[in-house]
Amino acid sequence: MQAPAYPKKFFKQASIEQTDAGWQVLLDGRPARTPARNLLVSPSRHLAEAMTEEWNALDGDINPYLLPLSQRRMIVVDRGKSDADTWRDNVLEYLGSDLVCYRADHPSDLVERQEKVWSPFLKWFEEETGASLAVTSGVMAVAQSEATTNAVRDRLLPLDADILSCLAAATEITGSAVLALALWKQRAEPEEIFSASRLDETYQAEKWGVDREAQENESRLRSDFLSVATYLSLCQLSD
Repeated sequence: MQAPAYPKKFFKQASIEQTDAGWQVLLDGRPARTPARNLLVSPSRHLAEAMTEEWNALDGDINPYLLPLSQRRMIVVDRGKSDADTWRDNVLEYLGSDLVCYRADHPSDLVERQEKVWSPFLKWFEEETGASLAVTSGVMAVAQSEATTNAVRDRLLPLDADILSCLAAATEITGSAVLALALWKQRAEPEEIFSASRLDETYQAEKWGVDREAQENESRLRSDFLSVATYLSLCQLSD
């Protein structure tokens, strides 16, 4: 497959400037813009500085995959007002089929591993939200209570588009709203949370060997997840 053609790097130096709208990313002194032609600006100085590091690290082409923080901020700038409710709803929807609530009923070593890794996150979730999630095993679906959904919704309602964007992305990557919320609240290190989301795949790889395509997919997911974790962390730092 032929590699995509990216625009050539047209600037020498990226920097930031404080404006009334926030911290503006500049390329050779000119405002950087989003695909919708909005200004690439951040309310967080720490995030803006990290975005400029991405731009300055580019060599030759402007490859969007090398600009994960800038790409996410662009999404928020262009779509945050219209999509914030959708991002919130996506997180809530995952509660109905959350990864950590669906357990194996065999073999015993997998059952024990899921209990050891996932149950502490469920316990934390209950302490954090005051609500509990029902757990099932095998193929039987389990319904979650309206009270639990409402408790999580109440936590999400005050959040800005930056945080909601990250929570929606982390939930989709892990298959778990619980793990996404744990990332937001820094319940554990990002690598630990990502590994928890890949417990079943890791177990299968140990039993049957590593599939190259699956390995490449996991590497991509890990990179995406860690960039989301970095974005979340930067957004929560005080300037």
